[in-house]
Amino acid sequence: MSINKFGDGAGMIDQKCFLIRQYLDYFQLRHARILLDYMEKRILVKDKTNILVTNFNVTLTGCLLIEILELISQQFEQLKVRTELIRAEVEKRVAEYMMQVDGEEEMRYLLLEKDFEDRDALDLITTLNIVSFLECRFAENVVFEIWRSPYATNDLIFTASTNYYFLFDWYDCIIDQETSRRFFAGKHIKNIPNHPM
Repeated sequence: MSINKFGDGAGMIDQKCFLIRQYLDYFQLRHARILLDYMEKRILVKDKTNILVTNFNVTLTGCLLIEILELISQQFEQLKVRTELIRAEVEKRVAEYMMQVDGEEEMRYLLLEKDFEDRDALDLITTLNIVSFLECRFAENVVFEIWRSPYATNDLIFTASTNYYFLFDWYDCIIDQETSRRFFAGKHIKNIPNHPM
């Protein structure tokens, strides 16, 4: 289903990549090969149907495609070499585009625009270790600006604290104290979770 929708057009790449990530566990090898064929064809084409051209944010699109390629290579060991070749092509094309960006505002848009899962390209670049995307001058300026500013607070004053992360984020389960401990909520023994250790 999602492979056919991926081939309908190159728009709405955020949603298509989300669907592919959700159904990747159900992929068979032939599905992964069809998806890689399509991705390779749409990345290598040099006209307006290129998958990077038909989406607004080339950097975010490249990061999402690389994320899909990484997930496919983890699930299907026999496709690892092919996914690495496609990843190299995606990285090369996006890096070429980013080198041609002539303003810091445009670079800030490319790096900090969020997809509908609230992840930006800079988060994906660090998660997927895509160093080539940060080699241009304006990307470096945006990263230094973020390094010296309060961007990392995620709109919560608590998340700026290392102690908060040690207490609440250390076992990959974010606890929302506001909703889980309301003063008017009754306590039920079945709703109390087990200790994570």
